[in-house]
Amino acid sequence: MEGRRGEELLALADVEGIEEGRALLAQGRGVLCPTGHFGNWEFQGVASGLVAGPISVIARPLDNPELDRRLVDFRTSTGNAVLYKRNSLARALGTIREGGVVAVLIDQNVQERDGIFVRFFGRPACTTTVAAAIALKTGCAIVPVRCPLGSDGRYRMIYGPPVVWDGTGRRDEDIAALTQHLTSIIEGWVREEPEQWLWLHRRWKTQPSADS
Repeated sequence: MEGRRGEELLALADVEGIEEGRALLAQGRGVLCPTGHFGNWEFQGVASGLVAGPISVIARPLDNPELDRRLVDFRTSTGNAVLYKRNSLARALGTIREGGVVAVLIDQNVQERDGIFVRFFGRPACTTTVAAAIALKTGCAIVPVRCPLGSDGRYRMIYGPPVVWDGTGRRDEDIAALTQHLTSIIEGWVREEPEQWLWLHRRWKTQPSADS
C-alpha cells in the first residue's frame, strides 16, 4: 500500500455503513471506533482518512524506531494522527470532544494492572478499558469497524452498526459491561470469519491471579 495514491487504494475496497457514521459526525458528535487485528486494519485506517476525514489512532510504537517512523509516515499519509498509548488518553478525549474520530484496537492482551478480565471465547482475557473509558467520559457515538478481505480479492470496509448502550451511572460496572460488550462484538466477527483474525501473540497470556 505504501506509495499508492488515495484513489488507487479506494479502488480496492467497497465501503459499507459509512453514511450513518458521517451523519453522526455532521451532528458534531465525536465517534469512537473500536476494532481489532481483523482483516486488513491498516488498510482501513489509512483509507478511512479518505472516506470519512482524518482519524486519530491509538497505537504502541514499534521497538525499532526507523520502522516506527516509516509506519507512522504511512498511517498519517491521508491526514490521520497517531496517538502513542503512553500519552494518548488526554489527546483522544480532546479529539472526541472536538467532534473527531478516534480508533483503538482492543483485541490484545494487557497486563492485569492495565485492564480488566472479560470473557473472550469462554475464557478470561485481560482487556484494555480505554475504549469504554473514553465513551463513558464523553458520551460519544461508538461505531465498531472492520476490514475483511473478500473471496473476490476486494476489501470490505465495514462501519457499524453503532453500539446502542445505556450506562447505569456506576462507573466501574459500566466500564466492565461496555468492555465486555465490545469484546463480544469482536468475538462475533471472529466466529463468522475466523481466518480473518490475525493475532500472533498470546491473547490469553495474562490470567487472573489467585487474589483477583
